[in-house]
Amino acid sequence: MFKPEERGTGLASVFVGKKIADNFMWLPLDAYVTGGYVRRFEKGFQDNFNEYVLGFKAYFSKFPWSDTIKTRIGIAEGVSYAAKVPFVEGEHVEAKNRSASKFLNYIDWSIDVSIGDVFKVPKLKECYLGWSVHHRSGIFASSDFYGNVNGGSNVNTLYVQCHHNVMGS
Repeated sequence: MFKPEERGTGLASVFVGKKIADNFMWLPLDAYVTGGYVRRFEKGFQDNFNEYVLGFKAYFSKFPWSDTIKTRIGIAEGVSYAAKVPFVEGEHVEAKNRSASKFLNYIDWSIDVSIGDVFKVPKLKECYLGWSVHHRSGIFASSDFYGNVNGGSNVNTLYVQCHHNVMGS
């Protein structure tokens, strides 16, 4: 799940979100509703195309060292619609004699650190540098909602995320 995509395909994305809770379900989690525009790069296997994501993401940041360097782990759950089936997804399901789908479940997990804390720049305290996995799947063919697809894709990503108060200062 963490190894790079063997075909070298990739993506670039822009996500926006709205914080909906500081303590989600009585847990120390910051919760957000997020939406994203993703551009898929298919390295000549097929034409590049767009993907759209809608999800819910929660972050845990209550580590003992977070007073010094704020560190967050996050998990997102949602839906993804791709204008085409990504090449690697089509290849995976074809090998299983299964069908593919443009509409699939979306999961993202991430870890990041405050850029402002690392470089001692207070203005960038709410900007984060991180790593995440962008995952689409049919949930092991367990959901009629996603067409019982048995397959998907994972893309490792690096990202910078800044909260609105950084832009306004």
